[in-house]
Amino acid sequence: MYANETSEVNIAEKTMTLKTRNITFCKFIAVDETLKYFPHPKDSEKTLLKQEAVITVEGVPLSNYVEGLLANTMSTNASKGRLAMEWVLRKINDELTELSHNDIWNVKSQPLPIKI
Repeated sequence: MYANETSEVNIAEKTMTLKTRNITFCKFIAVDETLKYFPHPKDSEKTLLKQEAVITVEGVPLSNYVEGLLANTMSTNASKGRLAMEWVLRKINDELTELSHNDIWNVKSQPLPIKI
């Protein structure tokens, strides 16, 4: 299955918005999904996620059944996407922590040996 995804990071508002639209079967099934990450209004240590999907099925038998099936599948997979994003963020945080503990910023440059 193919999809088009755009990502937008707004540094001033501290938000990240992901928008996805399917390309595969787009003449019959349209899935527009939006995820928005933003800071918790009362706890700056927390991030909130608003996830929204609009599913439209046209021109196929049992359209309502197919819409319901897709909605249930997306709902089940939503938690997997959240867990994946949390894993990526933990990985980045771990790497930044490791870099800050290593003394890589105080490395003195050494001339490279050049043979002529």
